[in-house]
Amino acid sequence: MKNQKALTWKKKIVFYMIACGASLLLLELCFRVFFAFYVGPSVLLYGTPFDRAQIEGAASTPGTNVEVEREAKTYMFKMTEDEWNRRRNVELHPNELKGYSKYFPNQKRVDFDVDTGERFDVTINTHGFRGEDFLEQKEREVVRVLCLGASSTFGYFDRDDETYPVYLEQILNQRYAGKAKFEVINFGIPHLPSEQIYNLFAAEGLPLKPDIVTFYEGNNDSDPPQRWLNQSLAHAAIKKLGRYLVTAKFVDSIASKYLRQSLAEQAVTDISAKFINQVSKINQECYKRGILFIVANQQRNSQAFDRAELKTMTYQQEVEKIQDKLQHTGALLHPELALLIHSVLMGKLKDWTETNQVPFVDVISRLDHDRDVLVSWVHLSAKGNLMVANALADKIIEVKSEW
Repeated sequence: MKNQKALTWKKKIVFYMIACGASLLLLELCFRVFFAFYVGPSVLLYGTPFDRAQIEGAASTPGTNVEVEREAKTYMFKMTEDEWNRRRNVELHPNELKGYSKYFPNQKRVDFDVDTGERFDVTINTHGFRGEDFLEQKEREVVRVLCLGASSTFGYFDRDDETYPVYLEQILNQRYAGKAKFEVINFGIPHLPSEQIYNLFAAEGLPLKPDIVTFYEGNNDSDPPQRWLNQSLAHAAIKKLGRYLVTAKFVDSIASKYLRQSLAEQAVTDISAKFINQVSKINQECYKRGILFIVANQQRNSQAFDRAELKTMTYQQEVEKIQDKLQHTGALLHPELALLIHSVLMGKLKDWTETNQVPFVDVISRLDHDRDVLVSWVHLSAKGNLMVANALADKIIEVKSEW
């Protein structure tokens, strides 16, 4: 009798394990189908051996010349330290560079309009950047502009002709009609922090011999270093599974966003110092080559208020509201903490431009009374991108009126 009961319990345990496994597999399949619809079919192979084979196959395409990071996404590759050094022909300490990620060339990605829900294609050119293709050798009489940044420069939620680099090229060519021809290249790659932006610029931007370089970023450096559950074993396990399962990746993203966190003041100091150091390195490279470097601060929000409320709330007013909440509660949601760190970075950035006499564009002020153009925490509508482009064009014209 005892043996029969033990056998029954074992069968139940096996049954429950199979049922749980099947449920998780079904959930994973549903997530993959859902995100494949909104992002692209490559998500269906995320984390599988076929995914890696696809990455390695794409990386071996003539002209890419890259070593692939095994855990990269199917649409991006990792520029390794060795490859970076080879391109730059320099020898640096291995810890000084961590490479950078960018898109494989000649892709069609998928994005959507936040207001209408309409889905549309996003063009990745032969160089792995967004927008129309360009020649590596700059044409004579052309003024070449590189726009450095991440997803807000790339143009999340915007069509190919609605990014601020596209608008900037149109505006400059209109204002300088008959005097100069401008070519603006979108060097924005989603998710890049300032360190990777510098590495990308040094490896691939400088060889393009730009005349002007703009910088519009800060969001990706403002991510709070403390994560949910204080780096517990559960978090570590989910992070590991997130390399292979879309469900785990999604859980990590949601938990990081919605669980309350606190942040040490020293961490903010370290983050801002690192950020300013990377911007300084870009400036040094530009100065050595006579390239005009223009820095803009960046609008963003805490996602604590809807777009209608943002319309009547300035960036600084929102920062003060979040600071007041922190004082009363002692902890904030992830996007709220990120805004406070972002405000410190933007303040340090403005101070740095004044100290180093680098042309500065106050995009925060330009957008302060139209902050409903923020369609997410940092990404802009077409109207917002047009405002950024006009602000950058005004500064270029102010500094280089002779063109």
